[in-house]
Formats: sequence, C-alpha cells, structure tokens
Amino acid sequence: MARIAENAHCMDGSLPVLPLSVLQAALRAAFERWMVLCELTARSDGIAPEELQRELDWLRSRSALLVQRSTPQQMRQLIADLQNAESWVHASLRLRMQALPGGEGGGTQATAAGCGGRAALLCSGKYQHCAVFCPSTAMPPVNHFKRALQAGQAQIGLWSTLPSPYVSELIAGAGFDWVLLDTEHTPTDVPQMLQQLQAVAAARPREGLGCSHAVVRPAWNDKVLIKRYLDIGAQTLLLPFVQNADEARAAVEAVRYAPQGLRGMGGSMRASNFGRDADYVAKAADEICLLVQVETGEALDNLEAIASVDGIDGVFIGPADLSASLGYPGNAGHPDMEATIDRALVTIRACGKAPGILAVNPDRAQACLDKGALFVAVGMDMLLLRQSADALALRFKRPGDAAVSASMY
Repeated sequence: MARIAENAHCMDGSLPVLPLSVLQAALRAAFERWMVLCELTARSDGIAPEELQRELDWLRSRSALLVQRSTPQQMRQLIADLQNAESWVHASLRLRMQALPGGEGGGTQATAAGCGGRAALLCSGKYQHCAVFCPSTAMPPVNHFKRALQAGQAQIGLWSTLPSPYVSELIAGAGFDWVLLDTEHTPTDVPQMLQQLQAVAAARPREGLGCSHAVVRPAWNDKVLIKRYLDIGAQTLLLPFVQNADEARAAVEAVRYAPQGLRGMGGSMRASNFGRDADYVAKAADEICLLVQVETGEALDNLEAIASVDGIDGVFIGPADLSASLGYPGNAGHPDMEATIDRALVTIRACGKAPGILAVNPDRAQACLDKGALFVAVGMDMLLLRQSADALALRFKRPGDAAVSASMY
C-alpha cells in the first residue's frame, strides 16, 4: 500500500487519480515505517527512553495532521520523500554497523543531494528536534492554520507583544494553535521578526500538544511591508485598519505573484528555502492565509463587502479600536459593543470567511466561539506577565499599599 504512489503509474508515466482514502492509508503506512526507523536509530544513539517517547509522540501527532490535512498532491510527494529517505536511513545504518568495530559508533552524517535525491538525511550522536530524520519537500510548508479555518475548526491563540525571540519560543511551546506576533504596537521590525519566526519554528510543544502557527501583524496594509514579511517566511498575515473592499483587494494583490497580484519576485529567500523550493512561486498562494482587521465604524459598515473579497481568508474584529470609533473608548466590554461585535462575527461567518477576535476574558472568549468565531486569541503575553508580576508583588507589599492598573485589558 505505501508503495502505491511509486508503483501505480498510468501509461504516460504520470500518477493515476487515486481515492483520497487510498492515499491516506499509503501515507499512514509510510509514516509508520518511518517511525520504526527513527526509533531504531535513536536507540543506537543511546537516547533516553523518555525523550525518545516524547519525540515519537510528537512525530505521531504530526503525521496524523499531515494525513488529515494534506492535499492529494502533497500526500504523493510526502510518500515519495519518505521512501527516498528510508533508502538513505538503511544506507546510513549499514555504514554505522561497518564503523562499529574500529570506531566510536557515534553516528554518521550524509545528505541525499549528492545522489540526486531531494530528501535530507541527518544522523548524529545527538537526537535532532522533531525527528531523527527530516524529509523535505519542494513545495511550501502546509499551512495547517489555514486548512483548519477552511474546515471550520476553531483555533485558539495567544497575542504576543513582547518582541523577543526567547519569549516567542517559550509561548509557542505552550500548545496554542496560533501565536500572533505583533509589529503594529511593538518596536519589532523585519530583522527582529525573522528571529521570532525562527524561534516559533524551533519551539518544542508540551507533551501531547501540537506546534503553534505564527500569525504576523504588519504595522500597516502596505505592499512593501507585506512583501518583506512573506519573504522571511511568514505564511499568515493579519493586516490592520482595512476600511473597504478596495483595500481588501489591494491586500490580496500584495500577497500574490503576477499575473494574479503584484508581489515582487524575491529569488533566493527564506520563504522558498533560499531558492531550493522550485515550486514556491507556483504554490505559495495556496499556503498563504490572509486575515484583515475591521476596527472602525466605516469598516463595519463595509463588513460584508470586505468579507466577500476573494482571497480574504478571515476577518478579525479589533475590539479596542472599534469601541473607540463607535463612542466607547476603552470599554469594549460595554453591552452595546459586545452585541455589535457578535453581529459582526455572524456576518463574517455568513460570508463564508473565518471570524476572529482577541478576548482575554474567558467567558467572553467562549461567547465569541459560540457565535462562530474561528480564530480567537484568549490571552496576551504582556498581560499575563504584568498580572502575575503585580499579584506577586502585592502579596509581599506592606499592608495598605495599593496596586493601580489603567489598562483597558
């Protein structure tokens, strides 16, 4: 079954159109064989059993996501990559066995590139994050956040305004579905964001939980900023202050290459694995998720037109700015505001797009989910730190000292 993508060819040499269930079964089998090889190699490296089990659990959950959410074309490519990588694993293990009598047996390193393969092989004396071996693909990484929104699966996130890669890696390992990396209201710039994206990608999630997806908010709906953040590898953007359908269409053009858009060709950039992904230009738009913010009375009046723009994947209601625009500054929790936001969430969903919001009050966050919100940030890193620090300080302060907070959150 796992070899079906390799052996079942049409007369012209192309792959036949196979039922989705058959491809999924083949991919599951390929991953099972892959995990057996990973475990064998890790044990030969002397990896601690508990660490090995943790990594295998992660790989098992990751493979389940890929089986569930990959397109048929991506499944075929994954199966082929895993088969290529298997061959190199077996070759590496034979080299290890040959090296054992006269050497330390500490591992070998090789790549498939020298023999025309596209699967990278890395074996070393230290266990590598996520898996012993990492087969690569010439297509952009699958945007599971986008796929989840398209499937109507609610995604729970954390809003991050602390511009530090160290913090980004820490919170990305907490188990949220997504993390908002902000540049609109933080001192973060493009080079700093590159480090934050790398940190999120390197995060090791808690046991039994998946990796967080990075959502980047540029400072403005600007085609130059959008291009720069896409080039460094951002796959999901949240664009602030989109007022009408024309501005939404301009955002769509900014994330797509010509002739569908006007994104500039960057050549060898991080998003295309520095030019190694030959299909990046052709496939990039499929894996880019574009979210826009509605946060003024004018935008609210144009909400249905904005949400109906082709290429917009979701619409985020900005509660703080919207409440100020509608006459309730600093009071997004006013009953009139909550009713207005609830209606907006329903409207967005009725347009076939994903509604989103930031709601740090758990009851309010659940109410938004009940109204159909699909990407909901339920906390903010700076707020969590501030509240914990204030509470701890207050516990040990002198009696009679007061703690004051003027934040709207």
